[in-house]
Amino acid sequence: MSKVIELELKDIIYEIRINLKRAGWRKSDAKNYIILQYHKDGILKLTDDELLEFLEFCKGLPDEKPKHFKYLKFRKLPPSKIKGNQQSDDKIMF
Repeated sequence: MSKVIELELKDIIYEIRINLKRAGWRKSDAKNYIILQYHKDGILKLTDDELLEFLEFCKGLPDEKPKHFKYLKFRKLPPSKIKGNQQSDDKIMF
């Protein structure tokens, strides 16, 4: 016997928004995805099945990386500064 789960539209949309925020998506990102994927101009125009499919998609989105990682730059050390490197300056040994 299968279980019937009753979900309200507002709960589904809330969960979608939580997952989009976790993934770092803006409202415009979600709207563009819905337009491209479902050919509809908003979340409220999706059918029940499409809405649940979109929810599952949103749950599968990876977490957003912290913003400071986007701007973090690593300085390349010259080979002579790398500990244990006994080679010439044009080769790096690990």
